[in-house]
Amino acid sequence: MSNQTSADLRARVIPRIRPAIVAVALACALVAPSLASAATAPPFVAELVISDDVFRASSSLSAADIQAFLEKYPGVLDTTLAPRHADGVMTPVSQLIWEVSQEFTVNPKVLLVMLQKEQGLLTKTAPSQTTLDWALGFGCYDGSTPETRDPAYAGLGNQIWYAARALDVYGQTTWTPGMKRTICINCVTTPYTANTEFVPQNLATYKLYVYTPHSHGPTPDIYGGNYLFWTVYWKYFDEGPLANPAVRPVYRFYNKKNGSHFYTAAEAERYTVIRLWPDTYTYEGPAYWVNTANPSNVVPLHRFYNKKNGSHFYTASEDEKNNVIAKFGATYNYEGPVYNVSMTPEGGSPMYRFYNKKNGSHFYTTSATEADTVIANYAATYTYEGVAYYIGN
Repeated sequence: MSNQTSADLRARVIPRIRPAIVAVALACALVAPSLASAATAPPFVAELVISDDVFRASSSLSAADIQAFLEKYPGVLDTTLAPRHADGVMTPVSQLIWEVSQEFTVNPKVLLVMLQKEQGLLTKTAPSQTTLDWALGFGCYDGSTPETRDPAYAGLGNQIWYAARALDVYGQTTWTPGMKRTICINCVTTPYTANTEFVPQNLATYKLYVYTPHSHGPTPDIYGGNYLFWTVYWKYFDEGPLANPAVRPVYRFYNKKNGSHFYTAAEAERYTVIRLWPDTYTYEGPAYWVNTANPSNVVPLHRFYNKKNGSHFYTASEDEKNNVIAKFGATYNYEGPVYNVSMTPEGGSPMYRFYNKKNGSHFYTTSATEADTVIANYAATYTYEGVAYYIGN
């Protein structure tokens, strides 16, 4: 290489992006450059468990996304049918969750977390009928048994509907900032040994403490079921319960067979790839985040599938898209736009693009550190092509 630093090279924005080039598949997989660090859970703050916006993000998952999520884990909910509360029609659990999330404007991720928090149903492979009948713990008052509970709440479909309705209405017309909740802090024995007044910082957190107002642990604390809610949410959803719901992660996979990288913002596709192709793809976590509410993100990012080597190609250039469709139809299937990006640098993160000379694929990263590492250490494999587009923050 010349005496130019990798940062010098990276600073060069190449205005004309080269057309996709067809090449033979790589004989042995390239070791993937290290991914920029993914989201990690911050310290738990009992007074702020979930933001109001995330709580109400009813469009965070489609019914197909929910189904793919359930299929990824060993629980039985992916194949379970339950009577819909309204009409008793037997319906897939994923559809029921999506329907009630739309009806009551509750994030379906909240309901999925609740199913795990209350009964472990994302992972239980042989739950009892009683466990399914009281899946979300609604109507399971302290000291009650299945025989003493109101049967109107029993049944998986009823539990999903009643839980969503309750989360919608709790405190909705009565809560004001600074309002206190009395919660049990030592609920191992009856009668309870202690209670405390507790002040949630926002309405959504208040709702969670109305739903689960006590501690499940043997030590006096104020965490209880909502600490469990917090930890389960972070375990299953990278962005966490305090994120801006408009900011969506884009997930990255490394193809061990051909040395390429695959990117997707679709939750269902993410779960499906993890579940069905673990021998081909290594999941590397969120590569970057796209703010879907940013007005600069208005340019469609187009995706192509390379039928010859199994890699994917992404471009925000209409000219490049049309060129690939017109000239490389025998190699590339056009898969359509995947999400919107920006072509202006103001307030955005540059997307650095590299061409893999060994397998004809492309590599993309918003991490300047990662781009510099590739330029410095993988020059024999990757040609730096400049900034392809921007991600509006």
